[in-house]
Amino acid sequence: MQVIQIRSQYSEYMDHIVDVLSDVGDSRNRIREVPALNQSLHPFRPLDVILPNDPSGYCYILLSMKDRRVTYIGETKRLVKRIEEHNSGYGSEGSLDYRLRPWALLAFVSGFDGNHGAMLAFEYQWKMARDFYHLTDPMQIADLGRSLIADWGERNSDAAELRYIATGTIGLLNRNNEN
Repeated sequence: MQVIQIRSQYSEYMDHIVDVLSDVGDSRNRIREVPALNQSLHPFRPLDVILPNDPSGYCYILLSMKDRRVTYIGETKRLVKRIEEHNSGYGSEGSLDYRLRPWALLAFVSGFDGNHGAMLAFEYQWKMARDFYHLTDPMQIADLGRSLIADWGERNSDAAELRYIATGTIGLLNRNNEN
């Protein structure tokens, strides 16, 4: 029974969609309103960016959907599989706390061509830059990945061309502007 009742990262959002789009109850006594979906319940739309499923290697930043002050920076050869591991409790020690799940992908850097040493080095630089600048804002930490790419190319002339890809952050940006 407990397994059936486990809610996924989309549960609240799907409940909201059903509530908005369904016409439950006595419609004769209700004023007809135009349905409005509230994106703040689920700021990361699943199709903003198609995630690659090849084993070329990635560095990525995750954001806890339960505590939006908590981020996680990691590296992997298979991005989709690794995010699934983080959200199922089989990720690394930094993402194991079930109270922080689900994790949403903020951004990732691709183009490592399977070079595990390069992925580890880039991940380390990203974490060190975050700590050096004492950043706590998830969007600023994610943007560090973009700024590190230029330095990376200068210091590693034989390295492949890295690309920074931001994912669906629509609701998060709106939420930060409200505070």
